[in-house]
Amino acid sequence: MDGTITRVNATLLDWLGLPRDDVLGRRFLDLLTIGGRIYHETHYAPLLRMQGSVREIAVDFVRQDGRRLPTLVNSVLQQDDAGEAIGIRTAVFDASARRAYEEELLRARKRAEAAEGEARELARVLQSTLLPPDLPSIPGVNIAAAYRPAGSGDVLGGDFYDAFQLSGNSWGVAIGDVAGKGVRAGVVTALARHTIREAAMREPSPKAVLAALNDALYNKDDARICSAIFFRLRVARDGTVDCEFSIGGHEPPALLRRGERVRKVGTLGRILGAFPDASVFDSYVVLRSGDVLLSYTDGVPEGRREADFFGGHLPVLLDTLRGATASAAVSTLLDAAVAYQAGATSDDIAILGLAAEPATPRSEAVEGR
Repeated sequence: MDGTITRVNATLLDWLGLPRDDVLGRRFLDLLTIGGRIYHETHYAPLLRMQGSVREIAVDFVRQDGRRLPTLVNSVLQQDDAGEAIGIRTAVFDASARRAYEEELLRARKRAEAAEGEARELARVLQSTLLPPDLPSIPGVNIAAAYRPAGSGDVLGGDFYDAFQLSGNSWGVAIGDVAGKGVRAGVVTALARHTIREAAMREPSPKAVLAALNDALYNKDDARICSAIFFRLRVARDGTVDCEFSIGGHEPPALLRRGERVRKVGTLGRILGAFPDASVFDSYVVLRSGDVLLSYTDGVPEGRREADFFGGHLPVLLDTLRGATASAAVSTLLDAAVAYQAGATSDDIAILGLAAEPATPRSEAVEGR
């Protein structure tokens, strides 16, 4: 009971590389590593005395050459006829393979955690490259946009927006949503943005731009479908903004105009990339001072709280935004959509707002040029 070894079999002697005479008469804990001895005194021995047995205790023995032998140990108290403990019988199992397996699992877990962290950072960097860093300043137009990734933002999403100059008084603006997530969705998102930019420079109408995007998506071997709206803006001399646009499978934009009920505008075309021929149409609206044209991806209306969708609350919310600036409308809508889901958004969200700025009076000298 004091831990002195009185019997030992040849198997353990072979594992340790020790002769029998060097083991008999020594204490059991003397064969253990320093850490094993501490664990023996603080946990192993007290548990054995209290419970009468212990199972699968992990300790390391020290071989004759100084190397460690990982083991699992089962011990049981032996009793005499009167029930008094008179000795300890211990079975030792070689756990070298198991320890190596556990250590490899631990290394694999650390590698996976490191890779996951790198993936999150890569997703963040890639996502930032898919959105314009700063929206351009468009004379006569108040433009605002916002993006919120799904969940914690560690998965690359497919929502995008863009704005760029076509000519001196003409601008292209787009918003879209590529199906799926991850690197493949990111690649298609980049393709969509660049295709829209390239097509907008040569095609005369928004529907032709979306038709070019449909061709680019449909002809890819690993094609993805995409919803999008492309706007072509022109600022008139009276300060109004002529807005020609085409919708490919996307939620139509909402027109917020003072004195009128909020309404969706434009003719809805079918999703892009799913069919060889695009079925999209040109629509037209004039934005006057105080009007806001608000577009958003499906992460807004499809945001859920249990079985309830945020889309059911949108008409009332949008009605309260009439008269707001494009920036205020975008930020209010984003905050409301995120708050409705308690901050845990289930899908990416992109929101785009366009408004006509009040006309700036010009001097007669400038007007005469």
